Amino acid sequence: MVVELEKAGITSVHVANMTPVSASLGCNRIVKSYGIPFPYCDPTMPEEIRNEQRYELFKKVLSALSTDVKESTIF
Repeated sequence: MVVELEKAGITSVHVANMTPVSASLGCNRIVKSYGIPFPYCDPTMPEEIRNEQRYELFKKVLSALSTDVKESTIF
């Protein structure tokens, strides 16, 4: 889906745990997530820490969106 969005001219970021798979699929902007079942935070942490983890991941995604890339890049 991310690759098709990019082909249509819509800048996108793929948040994934298995970054080599994302790169092999041709995704340009890849942000490493925390895990497969819970990609945006570690569920074993207290709520305050989870919120901080989500915020930091979101900042990485925004940074990736604003970065011009020509090939697969992991942020």
